[in-house]
Amino acid sequence: MATDELFSSGYRALVDGDYENARRLLQSYVDKKRKDAHAWSLLASACLRLGELEKAEEACAQAIRLEPNEGTHYKKQGIVRDLAGDPSGACEALSQALKLGRSDSATLALLGKSQVLLGRFREAVESLEQAAEPEQLARSLLRGGCVRRPGVTGKSAGTSAIHPGCARCQSAQRTCRAPIDGIEQDLRLKRRP
Repeated sequence: MATDELFSSGYRALVDGDYENARRLLQSYVDKKRKDAHAWSLLASACLRLGELEKAEEACAQAIRLEPNEGTHYKKQGIVRDLAGDPSGACEALSQALKLGRSDSATLALLGKSQVLLGRFREAVESLEQAAEPEQLARSLLRGGCVRRPGVTGKSAGTSAIHPGCARCQSAQRTCRAPIDGIEQDLRLKRRP
């Protein structure tokens, strides 16, 4: 298969949800075109969807080495680190994404979640307030809104569980983070005049 065809077929497989094939094709492409940051980022996406977090982290790091001023690569790295259970690393990557212009609500919300997990509540409140729909996002995070963890099932480290009332968890049999007590109270106090 021609090099350009590897990329287009890999991208198409990723969009179609055929992550195994996407990973295989994109890996073959980056083996030939090592300096294509976008392809490394797409490879990270395929690995992330397969739950291959170490490979996803490596692909993100390579994309960042090639394009250090592209916030999208840092955002993806933040997502990978969050799913790997590294809130400190997630905060670092997501903060860099924000500095480089990726100030969308998803980035801010994930940063806020990571800050909560680190006990940095005031910073978390600021991040969540900056998000496009802070009340909706905060409620989702505080109620244990699903944060899917690909490749992980059952209970993990006492902080995650399959929520009995959560349709997304039950249908996917994946874990999501339980709510963190006290944060909702802190958010309410912050909003009062």
